[in-house]
Amino acid sequence: MRVNRIAMGENGGILLRDLLRLLHRCGLHDKDSADRNRLVLKRPGRHEDAVVGHLADVRHMRGLKALAILFRKRLARRIGTDEHDLVEIGRRRRSADLCQKKEAGNQSERQGHFPERTKFRSKPKIQGTPSVRSSAKPAAERNPGKSKISGAAVDKHGKISKTSMSLGIALKGTEGIVIAADSRVTLFGQLPTSDPNTKLVVPATFDNATKVLKTEKQKFVAAVTFGAGAIGLTEPRTASSFMPEFEAEIDHTTRLTVKEFAEKLGSFFLRQWTAAGMAPTPPLNENMVFVVAGYDPNKPYGDIYGLHIPLAPDPQQLIPDGQFGAYWGGQREMTDRLLSGFDPSVPDVVQDVLGIDAANRDPDLGRKLQSRLGIAIPWQFLPLQDCVDLCIFLVRTTIVLQKWLVGVRGVGGAVDVVTITRTEGRKEVQVKQVIGEKL
Repeated sequence: MRVNRIAMGENGGILLRDLLRLLHRCGLHDKDSADRNRLVLKRPGRHEDAVVGHLADVRHMRGLKALAILFRKRLARRIGTDEHDLVEIGRRRRSADLCQKKEAGNQSERQGHFPERTKFRSKPKIQGTPSVRSSAKPAAERNPGKSKISGAAVDKHGKISKTSMSLGIALKGTEGIVIAADSRVTLFGQLPTSDPNTKLVVPATFDNATKVLKTEKQKFVAAVTFGAGAIGLTEPRTASSFMPEFEAEIDHTTRLTVKEFAEKLGSFFLRQWTAAGMAPTPPLNENMVFVVAGYDPNKPYGDIYGLHIPLAPDPQQLIPDGQFGAYWGGQREMTDRLLSGFDPSVPDVVQDVLGIDAANRDPDLGRKLQSRLGIAIPWQFLPLQDCVDLCIFLVRTTIVLQKWLVGVRGVGGAVDVVTITRTEGRKEVQVKQVIGEKL
């Protein structure tokens, strides 16, 4: 095992290369020249002036802080110098390294390069993931570690990138369905810098957007959107701003099934996407995602469907008949950690650390981890009120935690919640209201 630095107590440290030079002056390396880069000392005896130990495996050094201090005293005595001079060697070396790095950074700024100022450290995810179910697993599970998105993307015109991290949740229980979402939409603009090839990306947030979508006549279905926050390159519009047009073209004489409503919604927004000149095949993370939920006539329990605009406009059932659970998407890291037991990037990170190449990676690692680490919530048992409380808790937790994070704070504003039941249809539990100035 190789080491680059050996701590010399609270007063400082000494680099291994400097220590080896001192050991060479003492002749200590002659006992085992092949092992000179692996240093450790025997445990000290009762006398402080005992002989310095031999070269051996560095693992014995772990946790022996007192031994490191004792070694400093002995080594200083052997070479005839003060022990604090050894500490000063390490300090001077580290100070020189820091000065060198600082000078390199200043040189980059003088050349007009600001890499750390134009990048976000964290990259939020957009792909939703089903949580632990109460009944048998569905035939196909999504891998929560597969999809990633970049934060502030720039559109092809170099002006504004429309992206909404958001957090949307749909929960299917035995008493009804709960749909919840935050109210923040994030737009990204660019500011020029001294370097014409470098632009500063600046986020702008709007905390009164509506992401829970509904129509006046279809009382037994609703939708939540997340992902791309707007349609339009120069004059962006949110999904909710298109809902009057959508409602005007659907048939209100009959009650639509959840799948029929989802199909019409997907077809409508695909046309809007195309008409606005949006990218026809954007990355999955730049799609506008809709989760549609509700009740069909004569069915005891609800259905939840998902679709992506423009890549997958045809709705897919997210939770099969006879099963219950939750589906969420957007900036889902916090919710994943709470319910699944791990961040959605963990499957890829683990296999990266282990050095597993792409051909030998396990595509089901995320599902396997979730089956072992996921929190055991009895979805089929939860009363409707508990389902509402859980959804609010998950959205609010993400909002609160993002207050202390450095990165894109894409979840915020009021938490809108609606329920849909078999007998009463859609009901607003808490929805933000338009208000005047508070005097």
